[in-house]
Amino acid sequence: MSCLDRRYARVHTLAHLNRQKVFHEAYTAAGKTHLSELVAISQGGECVVSTKHGQPAVELVRSSLSLFSLLLCLAVATAGCEFFSSEKKVSGDHERFERIVQAVETLRSAYEQHKLATIQKLMLPLKGFQQFEVQMQRDFDTYPTIALNVTIERIHIQKDRIKVSVHWEGTWQRSPQETPVTDRGHGVWVWSGTKDILLASIEGATPFGRAGR
Repeated sequence: MSCLDRRYARVHTLAHLNRQKVFHEAYTAAGKTHLSELVAISQGGECVVSTKHGQPAVELVRSSLSLFSLLLCLAVATAGCEFFSSEKKVSGDHERFERIVQAVETLRSAYEQHKLATIQKLMLPLKGFQQFEVQMQRDFDTYPTIALNVTIERIHIQKDRIKVSVHWEGTWQRSPQETPVTDRGHGVWVWSGTKDILLASIEGATPFGRAGR
């Protein structure tokens, strides 16, 4: 057998197998249609399966596959939406958590560096903070050197209200010749907001206002 003959025989075999495959799929999809009522016709190298009554059984195959594909796409789309929605929520919560931590650090460093204007930007415009600002300024005037360490122990978020439990340790020094004053304690720094995190109140022991004690 020549090379050309072998190629022709192989192509003919594959075409025959493909016709059998499509014929079997059409029979399976047809369900109630009897095998003897199906006719396989070769048209231009494409196997078309139809019933003897003229109803194209291949449409049943395509309909079944189309329905299955549609259901599969809907399932994948739903799962994808839930995944990205969940991922977006986790990402948003993480970003808010980072802003809270940054707000605590900004308050701590601004107090060390005697930056009252920075602290004022971190606070909600509440009347109770007017006295708080006076106490801060008194600390700055009394202690040229302030060192404050703050450790976040717990963060509790409820809607736009945030409670940050902290442990703090500080030293306040009037001059290099004097022994610095040391103190430590636990408190809750209450913040508010989602994008802009602002200080709402301070509960428990506080390092601020040391000069008035």
